[in-house]
Amino acid sequence: MEAIERGAGRDLAGALAPVAGSPFAAAPLTNSLAARANLPSSITVDPGDNVVARVGVYGGRPPYSWAIASGALPPGLALNATTGVVSGIANVAGTYSFTVTSTDSLGATASAAKS
Repeated sequence: MEAIERGAGRDLAGALAPVAGSPFAAAPLTNSLAARANLPSSITVDPGDNVVARVGVYGGRPPYSWAIASGALPPGLALNATTGVVSGIANVAGTYSFTVTSTDSLGATASAAKS
């Protein structure tokens, strides 16, 4: 078995480790996730309105998932849980309020409310 030289970018077990002073030697950033709904403050629709909007997130760790946490989308619209896109053709006129929650792969969540 070959002896592993300590130091030179290796930890005590011989695994690669960040070299002091390199950008990789800093403590990892905390996992933070933020959501922003690219939608007006509330959704007012008329029958036949075609709606396509994306709920964006930043931070955290992909992949992300989306869900309606409270309220309801207008009838005829749906939220794609994988892409965060709200789309469809509205069936019933009205003003609708809802909250979309995004979750990253580490379980961090963020919400965007439309009311």
